[in-house]
Amino acid sequence: WKVNKIVIEKNYGGGMFDELLRPKLISVRRNCIDEEFDTWSKTRKEDRIIDILSPVTQSHRLVVDRRVIESDLKKQQENSQYSFVQQFTRMSRVKDALPHDDRIEAVAGAVSYFTTRMAKDADKAVQKFREEAMKKELKEYLKHTLGGPQRKQNRWA
Repeated sequence: WKVNKIVIEKNYGGGMFDELLRPKLISVRRNCIDEEFDTWSKTRKEDRIIDILSPVTQSHRLVVDRRVIESDLKKQQENSQYSFVQQFTRMSRVKDALPHDDRIEAVAGAVSYFTTRMAKDADKAVQKFREEAMKKELKEYLKHTLGGPQRKQNRWA
């Protein structure tokens, strides 16, 4: 599957899952567990999932591959409780709203991860833009303050 990054919820197994998986990943590929992402398990699950997914779905920015939905429909025929679509359409803020919420929670985790990363990238882009604008402004200022562009004098004159 050529996985580049694995994000593990920090409260899953008290960090033990992460430690057991890491040596295997290193032997097979490389270390691709993201330790930096630790903002996941601080509120009630149902509220957290809805709060993460609502802005993305209301702005029509959640894209799901057709093959995933087709596969999910087959899964729904076997046992609807494990279907992403079933979990997605029946999630509510009621405690224990769903008997199984593993798939919707995984999607919410991925959305949260990428939303956080995109915000950091946007902040970096704004900072870079400001630095470039400042350099340009400073260059223009110095050009006028020092008497305009320096004329090249003929060294033989």
